[in-house]
Amino acid sequence: MLALIYKKKKLLEFQNIKEEKTKKNFLKLDVNYVSICGSDILGYLGQSPGRIPPLVLGHEFTGNYNSKNFVVNPIISNKNSASLKQFSNLDKDMQLLGLHLDGALKERINVPKKNLLFFNHKKYPSYLMSLTEPLACAINAVNSSKVKQNDNILILGNGCLGFMIGLILKLKKFRKIHVYDKLKSKRNLSKKNGSKAINFNQIKKNSYGVIFDCVGSTSTQKLSLKSIKNGGKIVLVGYKVNSSGIDFVEVVRRQLSIIGIMAYNSLQFKEAFNIIKKNYKIFNGMVKIYQFSEAKLAFKNASKINNSFLRHIIKI
Repeated sequence: MLALIYKKKKLLEFQNIKEEKTKKNFLKLDVNYVSICGSDILGYLGQSPGRIPPLVLGHEFTGNYNSKNFVVNPIISNKNSASLKQFSNLDKDMQLLGLHLDGALKERINVPKKNLLFFNHKKYPSYLMSLTEPLACAINAVNSSKVKQNDNILILGNGCLGFMIGLILKLKKFRKIHVYDKLKSKRNLSKKNGSKAINFNQIKKNSYGVIFDCVGSTSTQKLSLKSIKNGGKIVLVGYKVNSSGIDFVEVVRRQLSIIGIMAYNSLQFKEAFNIIKKNYKIFNGMVKIYQFSEAKLAFKNASKINNSFLRHIIKI
């Protein structure tokens, strides 16, 4: 079975690996499409603690079994309690494909049956259904912020997660949504989800009730502190290793809330799946598709600073 192996920083190699034995309550899927997440890029760049080579990356994906197509929730947990549906991403024993376990950038993969959501591939494009996973992250970010209708909202970074957070907020009828990204091409994407793109000099000091930092750099963390209202909430959606832009003395003295976002629970994943089915057309023209043989190029392009696509997606 052919797989793309993350060997070391900036080095990916195709390799034939042994087929996995199918476990009880698992299915072996043929992988269809794998979307490259920002955390996959950080792994590729050697900046994602926990992604230890050799490793097969990829956790945003679709697959098929007996001609039936599925979106896969990549969070693996052995627990089945009702409460787990609400806290599966916080389970101390959970494992994420492409981080703790080999991911989907290979021809076939074993996944739990309970993690599969069926869709009609003739009605819903499989490559766009792979965007279910990041949309679930966006839902968790918005829900965790407990944002109010009268809050001024700022999204820093209008890549895939920033754009999807803006989309979720608009679907929930929020109106005061500002978006900033260094790239004009990324700022312009806000026209598609109804948020308002602004320039750097338009970001006002101490004026936002909730800020979603989808970049996680030292500079965006400092900008968040400068722009947030006293008593406001900064939601950390993205991260960069060794970022140091949060002054915790200021956090205490201004009674700010810092909220970290880790993936999503299984209920949010299903919600994202249903939203994608209703709204997938909004992503047309915003992703780039590659053949499996072009996967190295896909990672190289996705890691460029001036990358203008929301996602680079690999057809296995």
